[in-house]
Amino acid sequence: MRDRLHYAQKNLQNQKAFLNDIGMVAKQRMKLASDKYNKNVTKRGKVEKSLKSSEDKGPVGPWMLGLFVFVVIGSAVFQLIQSVRLY
Repeated sequence: MRDRLHYAQKNLQNQKAFLNDIGMVAKQRMKLASDKYNKNVTKRGKVEKSLKSSEDKGPVGPWMLGLFVFVVIGSAVFQLIQSVRLY
């Protein structure tokens, strides 16, 4: 009985410590986000449209382009093999 009580008290202390740590992490994250956006207050109309860096991205990703090239070249090779077999 005494062991169960001791275990329950320890478990409760661990849970409180864990929840306190989560609260601190959330507060730190909110403070960082707030600081990031508060820098724009002094810019008065000169704020960029997006805080993310703008990169020139193509309309198709590299994986999709690679898949397309693989399918096109693969079908061309397959067609050549079939045409060689026919003659």
